[in-house]
Amino acid sequence: MGTTGVPDLPLTRGGVRPTRYTSPKAAELTTSELASRESEFYAARRRTDAVRAVGTDLSGPALEYAVAVGLLDEGHRVDLEAEEPGERLRRSAAGAGLITVTGGTSFLTGRTFARLFTAAGRPVPVAAFVLRTHDYRPISRCLESYGLAVERSAATWPQRHFTDAAEQRRAVATVTALGEDPAGKESAGYFHTRLHLAR
Repeated sequence: MGTTGVPDLPLTRGGVRPTRYTSPKAAELTTSELASRESEFYAARRRTDAVRAVGTDLSGPALEYAVAVGLLDEGHRVDLEAEEPGERLRRSAAGAGLITVTGGTSFLTGRTFARLFTAAGRPVPVAAFVLRTHDYRPISRCLESYGLAVERSAATWPQRHFTDAAEQRRAVATVTALGEDPAGKESAGYFHTRLHLAR
């Protein structure tokens, strides 16, 4: 557990390594070949007691791929910042036990979480991996207004390499402005995330 009670998680899970997707062999695969490979990979590692996973995204192809390879049981193409959940998503949200976000909070406000809570009929715990370039405090205040306590992990996890030096410079400047130290993290070439757990 981290110093705030949030668990310190390993950098890789289930044997998945970044080189699995960046190797020359992976680059030669077509989308359908990659999907077939990933479907077998994740099926072999799926727990017999796995919980149902429902995803939302603005990208239809991303959702279709995630469902096809077994990472999601159900996908919903929706912008919860701009629109209410549809009936199908409301039915799924009613059984939700946890909302997760993996680096996408930069595009969200409390509006998305409020709409999900309304769809679920109650506040639901939220585990969000927040980029250190994003000020999560406004979302935290929204979650707290629903009676959830937000814990912030001391540890960070790398999300991805920067695409170029300009992106890195912007990230280092933003992280510094938010009162964080980029040394060994953004200054070393990676976006880093921190887990915020609301429950």
